[in-house]
Amino acid sequence: MRRVLVGLLGLVGLLELAALATPAGQGRERAAAQPAAQKPAPSQKAPAAQPANDAKLDLDAVRDALLTVINAQRAQVGAPPVALDALASEVAAAHALDMAQHNYLSHWNRDGWLPYLRYGLRGGTDYSAENVSMLSGLSPRATLAEVRAAALRLHQLMHDETPPNDGHRRTILNPEHTHVGLGLAVVGKELRLAQEFLSRYVRLDPLPAKARPTDRLTVVGRMLDPAEFQFYGALARHEPLPQPMTVDQLRQPRAYALPEKSRLLKPRLADGAQYDDGTTGDIEIGPGGRFTLELDFPKRAPGIYTTVIFIQRGLTGNPFPAASLSVWVE
Repeated sequence: MRRVLVGLLGLVGLLELAALATPAGQGRERAAAQPAAQKPAPSQKAPAAQPANDAKLDLDAVRDALLTVINAQRAQVGAPPVALDALASEVAAAHALDMAQHNYLSHWNRDGWLPYLRYGLRGGTDYSAENVSMLSGLSPRATLAEVRAAALRLHQLMHDETPPNDGHRRTILNPEHTHVGLGLAVVGKELRLAQEFLSRYVRLDPLPAKARPTDRLTVVGRMLDPAEFQFYGALARHEPLPQPMTVDQLRQPRAYALPEKSRLLKPRLADGAQYDDGTTGDIEIGPGGRFTLELDFPKRAPGIYTTVIFIQRGLTGNPFPAASLSVWVE
């Protein structure tokens, strides 16, 4: 029996990070017309996960085909192309391989880490949104052409979603995304696909991925295009340290979100001006799109502290998430 499942992670609005795991069908195959290809954006390549079946498959070629289709689909709706990102592809490939080896589909891995943590603790600071999908029942002797067709079919199922259950499609076509990481793994009869879409508009100076509860970190960043975008604000959240999960737990579809309680960090106002709540702001805004904020851990408790940075186009554009910084504190 063949099974096809898909799942999504993405930030929603300014206040909430939500995930949806939506079955896309069981034992079904759908014909999909492949869009005309366009010239892809410049890419950085990272090795795809190696298959565990008899034949060594060139999964990099499959990934290149996926990138071509993704950018053709984005072009059809007027969205700019995304470039292949090496770090995000490594993170996606590692997760795809773990899911294939242990026969599960989840945004969590067996260590209990969610996508933004898997990416962030490897040094990633772009905002990320994940799609994952699976096929069970692939022939152990599948050729490269068969694996390519199966991977493209999984992607097409996500692209072809219709409102209101079209979260994967919206992630694929989101015009704010600039890069993507693609990970594929084939283990026996199991195929897994992970897509990590990124929004890269902010550059943050390197910070340690781990800290102590009493530490205080200085976050220094700058807008990559200060003529087009400006800093809007940030949300800081705390959650407990992740715990290992069993495969049975990982096989249970469930939604997840960042903790509801958050701390809003606002740009510091000039000349002693105050916001309506009497505060003067937390983030120093400098020339050339530069900004500085002091990151502390007010709960003085172990956990994951994630700060999401929002920017806007000009003075009137809708704010959107453009960077995410996760710190492991214990």
